[in-house]
Amino acid sequence: MGSQLAAGRALTEACAQVGLDAGGAQVIYSRANAVYRLADSPVVVRLRHAPGSADRLARLTVSVQVTAWLSTMGFPSVRPLNVRQPVIAQGYIATFWHFARPGEPPSDDIAVLAGIVRELHSLPPPPAVRLPAVNPLGSLREDIRRCAWLADAQRSWLEARCDELERQYGEASWTLGCGLLHGDAY
Repeated sequence: MGSQLAAGRALTEACAQVGLDAGGAQVIYSRANAVYRLADSPVVVRLRHAPGSADRLARLTVSVQVTAWLSTMGFPSVRPLNVRQPVIAQGYIATFWHFARPGEPPSDDIAVLAGIVRELHSLPPPPAVRLPAVNPLGSLREDIRRCAWLADAQRSWLEARCDELERQYGEASWTLGCGLLHGDAY
């Protein structure tokens, strides 16, 4: 409950910084990120707890820039709100997105997803945006350290497994070269 209260305070502060009202916001999702839909604007706010993380701030900045570019390319993606972002508020990094009303139920046909991912991979790199190298484990190490309910033995096992997976990843050979990857498509 404490993390929900902290996220709520950060939401209020972040929204105020860009001229939005967080009153009555509804939680859509809350795990590593907290995602809220604002009550009086068609806006979704994504909060990532990352106090002092310059790396996370840089990655979210690039994410907003690339997603805005994808929208101009006609790629089916959610659009970032046209405000100065990301915003830092009480140890959280906030990004702001146009709310996309759900259409028809998502297809469970893997071929549909594969077509969208193939389209993404065929796009050229976005201009004027330096893309970071992929980090296959993302913020997993940070999340492991921050997780209050993991026992020490579990934390040690997970960190050792991260070491092994990163070693294997570093030894992998790639046949397709570099390209755009969607962080959730894998």
